[in-house]
Amino acid sequence: MESDYHNVNSDRKVSFDENIYKQYQNKTKILLVDDSVDSGNSIKLSKEALKNYFSKAEIKTAVFNFMTKSTEKVDYYLYQNTMICGLWSNDSKENKKFNQLYNN
Repeated sequence: MESDYHNVNSDRKVSFDENIYKQYQNKTKILLVDDSVDSGNSIKLSKEALKNYFSKAEIKTAVFNFMTKSTEKVDYYLYQNTMICGLWSNDSKENKKFNQLYNN
């Protein structure tokens, strides 16, 4: 099953606290983990941000689910072309309750 849920690449600003990551700046291997890659836009932007800061690092990607129509390929995945809906997903019926519990 191919998903069209995230078929629009929205502008996103990817950033991280350089003071926290400064101690890791000389690392040569990074594993970037995400729940699902649909369009590929989020993981592409995240990977680019990491590459800009960790210029010497080899960056691999691992996800639970990978949609084959994605413009960005991943290195490791558990499922292919499968819609996974976790509590954290905005389209989950339990999302509102999950966010309330998380915020408390």
